[in-house]
Formats: sequence, C-alpha cells, structure tokens
Amino acid sequence: MTATDAPQTEHEVESLQKSIAAGRPTAMRLTQLLDVQAFGRLLSEKGIAVEISYVVVTAHQ
Repeated sequence: MTATDAPQTEHEVESLQKSIAAGRPTAMRLTQLLDVQAFGRLLSEKGIAVEISYVVVTAHQ
C-alpha cells in the first residue's frame, strides 16, 4: 500500500514533521491498485483506499 496524502504546502510539511517529532496522531490515506485479470488478460484496475484517522508515525534514524 502507498500513502497518498502527501503534504502539498510548506505548512502541511511542517505540521506533519511536528506531529512525528511529538509522537502525535495524524490522519493518513493508503491506496492499493489491484489488477483484475482472467485468462491472462487485464480486465480492469481497481483502486482500494483506506483512510485511517489515528496514526502515530515514528521516524527511525
């Protein structure tokens, strides 16, 4: 899965950095693109999104 709610502005980047440094929870949206195939042919692609409202991000050095 890939986190897709990347900060878009400098303010959002600073806010996320402060949340990580303080260990405060933040919201995160994760997405996964799935291929639907049958008989070796791609029928469709489906995106699955999961929104999590309480995530504590930690940074490892």
